[in-house]
Amino acid sequence: MQTLIKIGKLIFTAVLAVSVLPVLYAKQPAGPDLSDKYKAALASSQKIADKANRYKLIFVRGFLSDARDDYFGDQLKWAKENSIDALRVNIESEDSPAQNAGIITEAIRQSDKPVILITHSKGGLDSLEAFIKNPAIRSKVKGWLPLQGPFYGSPLADHFYERPVLHGSASLMLSIFGGNMGSLSSLRVAIRTPYMKRNEAEIAATLAEVPTISVACWKDLRLNPLQPQQ
Repeated sequence: MQTLIKIGKLIFTAVLAVSVLPVLYAKQPAGPDLSDKYKAALASSQKIADKANRYKLIFVRGFLSDARDDYFGDQLKWAKENSIDALRVNIESEDSPAQNAGIITEAIRQSDKPVILITHSKGGLDSLEAFIKNPAIRSKVKGWLPLQGPFYGSPLADHFYERPVLHGSASLMLSIFGGNMGSLSSLRVAIRTPYMKRNEAEIAATLAEVPTISVACWKDLRLNPLQPQQ
């Protein structure tokens, strides 16, 4: 049964990706090439490992990630090879941030070491909710690295949520997977923008206490396979 659910999630993820291709390939400005800096960071990974041994690395995955057993797999493998304490939090990625916040909070509380929190996509929203609802955990987290966190919402979620056929399909599939529409709704711009405003003071307090580097990236879409090249 679990295998069938994983296959279903992969299919649903593929359908989601295809449905938003027109949005993904809208023209966007290109960013700088950071490949050399990335390679340099990899070359100094042993120094990073020596420092990381002082902490527990806690990973929180993103939306529709349960179907992939290798999510954060490379990072967890690197941690194991370097004898670094690391954990991928066992959340249901199709649940809302309010539901997942408690699981993340408990993982941080149970750590016998200071924590470095590494989150991806919706995992960042789930973790922010944990920081807001449970301020006591902030002092234990010595670094937070949210990767591609849609804190102010994702237009892709709006695209999927606002179309009746896609909305209905998503609601059915998420319920089958054991999740709910609260997970997709939590990613919408219309939901996230007031959320950020409403919790502005607690977010500022979190960032003042938890050293945070928020990382965002995008693909250079000037070479658009859906449009003729000039």
